[in-house]
Amino acid sequence: MFCRPAPCGGHALTQGCDNDFVEETYDYTSTEIETAKWYTHVIETRKAGWSAPYYAEAAEAMVVDYGAPVLDSRGEPIGIVDACEW
Repeated sequence: MFCRPAPCGGHALTQGCDNDFVEETYDYTSTEIETAKWYTHVIETRKAGWSAPYYAEAAEAMVVDYGAPVLDSRGEPIGIVDACEW
């Protein structure tokens, strides 16, 4: 999963990493990580929606996400489309 760099503060969502991929920063598929709910909640509910605001450590900013599930031909989730704002 690719994340765009932050537009203003000079920080990227994956600051400190060698590239701009979220999975290099943390396991966003883990239901045990509070800041991964932007992904896991959409997968679990299979519904589009806003995340609660949260502090993204790598971005060093408060973030809110809107995610929509991507489903296969059987209606099973295979990922999400996400937009975040900070």
